[in-house]
Amino acid sequence: MMGRTRKSFVAVAALAVSLIVCQANAGLVVLDDFAAGVNLNTIAPPPVVSSATNDGSHAGVLGNFRDTSLFAASGGISVLYSPIMANTLFFASLPGSTGSYTSVYDGFGTGGSLGANLNSGNSDRFAVGVVTSDASGLVEITVTDTGGNSATVARLIQDSVVETLEFLFSDYAGVNAASVRSISLKISSADPGADFTLGALSTIPEPASLSLLCLGSLALLRRSRKKRLVI
Repeated sequence: MMGRTRKSFVAVAALAVSLIVCQANAGLVVLDDFAAGVNLNTIAPPPVVSSATNDGSHAGVLGNFRDTSLFAASGGISVLYSPIMANTLFFASLPGSTGSYTSVYDGFGTGGSLGANLNSGNSDRFAVGVVTSDASGLVEITVTDTGGNSATVARLIQDSVVETLEFLFSDYAGVNAASVRSISLKISSADPGADFTLGALSTIPEPASLSLLCLGSLALLRRSRKKRLVI
């Protein structure tokens, strides 16, 4: 599946660019643009964790640093930052492989603290764009406040569906959104050999959801153009 998904990059390049434009017009705040980072991969025999702690300073990352890890329950998994399309994260699996990628945002060091206030702007949710997928998976975002309270919200990656996954701040029960110590993003493959391409991790205000509906229109436009070319 890894090779097939790589070939699909050219076909969806215009769609990915349009996704970034749509997000830029939505008034979002980017938490991780995935523009650069230390690429990760696992080596047999599993389970193997390949990690990059504080993989450099990145202007497009919340707190300027991310702590990352990659786990393969079976086979081999790779995570690449903007390998062909800018501002995307590519999660690739060898045939028969499953696993997960985790990125923690807590400022500098493995035990840092953001001290962020999610209520300071107009945003009321996290958003992650699914640009390509050839199987099902899961995206989880965990928020931990400075008092140690933590909550996780999960959304399903659907096979062959281009969409924006949204995580409402109000769903993080018991967490003080005005004093956040860390935010973590976890991407897991539910099906063996799954490949995903995700857009930037962001926060968006509620009205921006309407703007992000353009993703569906873009997908339909792409299909329509393909039909016209065939005709």
